Formats: sequence, structure tokens, C-alpha cells
Amino acid sequence: MSKNITRRNMFLTDHIRYILENEALKSLKPQTRAKFLYDQRQKIFDMIEFLKFMLNHLPEGQLEKVFNADAMQPFFKDLLSLESEDKKLRRKRVLSLWRHIIGEATTTDYAQKLVSKEVMDTLIIPIQPSLQAIYLASMFSAQHE
Repeated sequence: MSKNITRRNMFLTDHIRYILENEALKSLKPQTRAKFLYDQRQKIFDMIEFLKFMLNHLPEGQLEKVFNADAMQPFFKDLLSLESEDKKLRRKRVLSLWRHIIGEATTTDYAQKLVSKEVMDTLIIPIQPSLQAIYLASMFSAQHE
């Protein structure tokens, strides 16, 4: 690890931040730009694999210190944001994420593990219309991909 990269910012270096925040990416040669973007995607995939591994191997007490509402809310907000130069492509990606999130969270097996049998047996509260709309839109978009 180089001296100017600390353990905390080894994924997001000053150089990477500069390229992405200052639109320097547009000035790169096409081959250099493609390599840079490929390398960043690979880093993201590596980070996701790392997080999945940690989720499956760290004690729950440690996970609570990282994967809690305060820490994760800004990430979810950015992940599901609709702000983009290409709103159509962003909307398609976000709806696909919602389809998978809702699909995972609404399986009977998951619900039965998450809440008590008494809650499952007495649950009559309807789903909020906004969540229903997101669900339906995500399912509709999946049929047209």
C-alpha cells in the first residue's frame, strides 16, 4: 500500500476523486477512460464481495456498529436516488433494485423468520400505496427489459 493511501481511503483515493468530481474523465483518451471505468467497476465488485463476506462472518454485535440505520441511510438514499443525467436509465436501474429488494423481503420464509407467528397470523395492515406503486412499476419494468 502506498504511503499516500491510508487504510480508510484505499478505495477512493484523491486521484480517483479528482477524476470523477472535476469531469477529468471526459478528457481522458477513450482507451484510458475505458480502462479506468473497468478498474472502478472491479473495485466495486470487490467491495461488494468483501461486504457480503463480512456480513456472513462477523459477530452480530460488530455488524450492528456498521450496518445500522444511521450508517446505511445515506447509502440507501444515494443508491436509490433518481437524480441523474440519464434519468431513464437511472429509473430502470432503481426499479430493478426495488424489484429485487421487495422480492427478497416479501417471501413468506423471510417474513416468518423476521416476525413472530402471532404477527403473521394477525397481519391485516395493507401495504402503503407508494410501496405498492413501486412494486408494480418494478414488476412492469422487468417484463419490458
